[in-house]
Amino acid sequence: MPIDLSTVGGSLNVRLVSTITLDAKGVTKNVDYTVNGNVVDLGSTAPIQGHLFTDGQLSFMATPAGFSVGGSAAIDGVQASATVDGDLKDPKKPNMVVNAQIDLADLKKLGFDASQFASGKVGLMAKPLPDGSIQVAVDLKSASVDIKDLGISKDVGMPGMLQATLLQRGDVADVSDINLGFGDVKLKGSLEFDQKKGLRSAEFSNFALSPGDAAQISLTPINGGYQVRVRGDQLDLKPLLKRFFSLDQGSGGPQATSFTQTIAVDAELKRALGFYKTTAYNLALDLALKGSDLRKVSLQAQLGGTSQVSVATNPTPEGHTLSVAFNDLGSLLRLVGVYAQVQGGEGSLVVASNTDTKVDEGQISLRNFAIVDEKNVANLLNGHPEGGQLLTHGNNLAFRSAQVSFTRRVDRVQLNNAVVTGDNIGGSGKGFIYTDSKQYDLAGTVIPMFGLNNAFGKLFGPLGGGPAGGLFGITFRVKGPLDKPEFQVNPMSALAPGAFRSLFEYRAKEQPRTDGSDVN
Repeated sequence: MPIDLSTVGGSLNVRLVSTITLDAKGVTKNVDYTVNGNVVDLGSTAPIQGHLFTDGQLSFMATPAGFSVGGSAAIDGVQASATVDGDLKDPKKPNMVVNAQIDLADLKKLGFDASQFASGKVGLMAKPLPDGSIQVAVDLKSASVDIKDLGISKDVGMPGMLQATLLQRGDVADVSDINLGFGDVKLKGSLEFDQKKGLRSAEFSNFALSPGDAAQISLTPINGGYQVRVRGDQLDLKPLLKRFFSLDQGSGGPQATSFTQTIAVDAELKRALGFYKTTAYNLALDLALKGSDLRKVSLQAQLGGTSQVSVATNPTPEGHTLSVAFNDLGSLLRLVGVYAQVQGGEGSLVVASNTDTKVDEGQISLRNFAIVDEKNVANLLNGHPEGGQLLTHGNNLAFRSAQVSFTRRVDRVQLNNAVVTGDNIGGSGKGFIYTDSKQYDLAGTVIPMFGLNNAFGKLFGPLGGGPAGGLFGITFRVKGPLDKPEFQVNPMSALAPGAFRSLFEYRAKEQPRTDGSDVN
């Protein structure tokens, strides 16, 4: 690279030792030499390729067998150290390897901010090749990686390696032979990046999040974002599903946080692996997402046997409506990792989203399902003398129908009203799930012997508990952390008929909203 030597300063110390061997006729037979020395206070008073170098301390050595240079310097105030080893068999194309330790936090000072994806230190090895490209290997063991929107993460201490070949053509970097691996994550492919316009293209022939994955991904720019095309025989979706659907991740639905542009996904997978050993077959997805704004989605998948699910969106003046239809809620909830204790269940979910207010209003309608092997069911019905008779084998409860209305805001899901009915038991509930603070605050009533109890409610009106309340019931409360909530039952409520049961009911009190809207 062109350097104005008048802008470079420092103190140079050189020592040369040479041995020249002559034959009997005085002709030079062999030359051996050693050159070593150091440079102190090396720096530049003007930018070199846009960067200032200061506080350079280098040492070097050269022999006929090769050379070695090592030391440290501050680049734009960021301290860095490196070693360069090689030979000069062909002076026009020196064979060398550069090794360096880099703190990723310092890259931000140089204009390369990787903080949202990685942190810590990496070991870098770079080897220039005869065609002008550079072969790069990055040791990731001392770094953490967190690509949230792909559900990919790596802790400090886990072995990991990134290999690639970089060829710079003006403002365009051609990165080929990419091979990224740590844990079960494997990524192989290539990409082109324009320093002014951003990513031009990316092709990954091998994308795996778990053993057995066989998928391919390509990215191409579109107006305002990127088109992501996914094809494959199998892909483990658990890391992505946990990111998008787990309440303890602070998310109440699909959203992208690492990218501000539109992401349009076109995916076709023969097998998509979910939680609890569930699999979605022949998955077809067409999705457009910008941040938390789910602009379009169309999905069809089979969940095994005759079970299937379909998702579609339709535009509205305020935003859009999301419609989900399913004939096996239990399999669907297990697939996405939300809840494993539901069996069966056909119905629908409809969510109306307001783009301006960022508020979603939803309604769930459900028929013919059961809650199985749920220990809290037994704890709840222990408060009623007929509780043992209401349970089938394994703490199971069967229901005919359920209706749930809810409101989702940026920091919470509010259950406005939830009502379930069955031949032997029914119930209702309200409350809040705070996705930002990861807390439950739910309260409700279980109505044992629902058919008979509900008849009293209809006969005696409010005194008998009303048409959805029943004459006798048990109030309960779920409050505390999402991963370990406290389940409370008020046994006195079982003795209070109808309208008097409100004296023993728990109350869920709404906390202030982070979106600044008024609390009713």
